[in-house]
Formats: sequence, structure tokens, C-alpha cells
Amino acid sequence: MAKSINDINLLPKGAGNFSEILLNWTLNIGRLLIILTEALALSVFLYRFSLDMRIVDLNDAIKQQSAITKNFESYEAEYRSLQERLRLAEEYNNNSQDVTSIFSDIIEAGRNKVTFNNILVSTEQISISTQSQSAGNLNSFIENIKHNPKIDAVSIDNIDNKTSTATIGLRITAKMK
Repeated sequence: MAKSINDINLLPKGAGNFSEILLNWTLNIGRLLIILTEALALSVFLYRFSLDMRIVDLNDAIKQQSAITKNFESYEAEYRSLQERLRLAEEYNNNSQDVTSIFSDIIEAGRNKVTFNNILVSTEQISISTQSQSAGNLNSFIENIKHNPKIDAVSIDNIDNKTSTATIGLRITAKMK
């Protein structure tokens, strides 16, 4: 006949012992921690599948968007070229307004004082060839040009005293700011 199976208990008998209660509690908490750790590992493992699906979906979306971007690449180059040309046109428009303003200021500074032979106005410098009957008018004209806020420096290139016509010729170069 078969012998009866006895339970094997490694814990000492008696329920009143503090070490027995502590050991029993530690074993139960240990089992609970192992179960919670395995549940957490399983949930993280399953969550990784959802992240992988998102990554695949995002990669597909990126491929679609890059295909669309490649299709519009030539249009983008044309658009950028157009933007650059518009910027240059605006810059030239602003410069031409400055040049026109400087030209008007020079004409106004020399009105009833000097006779202009030649005026060249660019975005960087101004060249003026003029003549007058008196040195005082030329001096006044030069002082007016020097005090113009758009002009940085004024240099006198040449002075000619023409006794045959009783005039003084003057060539001036002014640098723009």
C-alpha cells in the first residue's frame, strides 16, 4: 500500500514566533514582486509592438511626403529664383529712389549758383562737373553738398579758371553713405 504524503514545511512550527511571521511576509511580498515584474515586462513587450507599428506608419508617411516633395522640386527652384529676383528688384527700387533723391538735392543745391556740365549719380558715388562765375557760389554749392546726410565724403578733383569766359570750372566726386 502507498504511504501517505506528508507536507514538507521548512518553517518551524508555531505561529507566534516573530521570525516566522517576518519570513512568511517576505516570501509573500517576494512572490507578489515577481508577479508584478513579469506583468510589467509583458506589458512593455506588448507596448513595443504598438510603437513598432507607429514607426512603420511614420516611415510610410515620410516616404509619401518625400515623393510629393520630389515632384515639386522643380517648382521650388523656380519659386526661389522668383523670390530672389523680387528681392533684387525691391533693392534696386529702393536704391533708385535714393539716387533720384540725391540727384534732386544736388540740383537744388546748385540752383542759381552754378551751371552743371555733367552729373553722374550711382549707388556708390557722385561725379559732378560744374562751372560758376564766382568762387563764392562754388563754395556755397560745395558746403551744401558736404552737409547732405546721404553723402559721406566730398573731394574736389579739378579746378579750372577760364579767363576767356570768366568762369571757374570744378569737378567734384562725392561718396555715398
